Amino acid sequence: MDKEDLLRELNAARPLNLFSLYTAQQAEYLALVGTEISELSSSWGDGALIDGEELVRCTGLFWLWVLGAYEVLRTMDQNAECFATGLQQRIKAEKQIIAQIRMPFAKQELNRRGGPVYAELSVTGFEKGPYYDIGGERFRLPEVIGRFLDLMNSIGPENILQEIPARRTTD
Repeated sequence: MDKEDLLRELNAARPLNLFSLYTAQQAEYLALVGTEISELSSSWGDGALIDGEELVRCTGLFWLWVLGAYEVLRTMDQNAECFATGLQQRIKAEKQIIAQIRMPFAKQELNRRGGPVYAELSVTGFEKGPYYDIGGERFRLPEVIGRFLDLMNSIGPENILQEIPARRTTD
C-alpha cells in the first residue's frame, strides 16, 4: 500500500483528521471518557443503590467531559468554513446545548444570565444515569453524551471542506 492509499484509508476511518489531527484526537478521547461515564452510570435509576465513590467519579468525569466537548465544538464552530453547511448548523446547535451546561459547571453561573447559580450544581435525579436541571431544562448524561458522539460519528470526509487554518514554518 502506498502513502496515498494509506492516507485515504486513515482519513476514511478518521475523517476529522482532515480538519485537524488535534481536534480529532480530542474528540476520540471525549468518546472514550463519554463511554466510560455512560457505562458507569447506565444502571442508575429506578431506586437502585448507587455507590457514592462511583457517583463522585461519574460527576467529576462529566464535568471534565463538558469542558472538553464545548472546546471541541467551539473550535469547530469558529472554523465553520471548514465544514459542509449542514454540519456547520449541527455543530452550532450542539455547541449551544453544551454551553448551557458548561457555564454552570465552569463558572458556577447560568449561561448568559450572569451572577451565581442559586444552588450547588448537583445531580437532580437518575434515569439510566444522572441528570441535572439547569435553567429550567433537564440534561440527562447519556443523552448529552450520546448526541455529541452521534455528531462526531456522523462526520464523513465529504463534510470536511478544508483543514483548520494554521501557521506553519516553511523550513
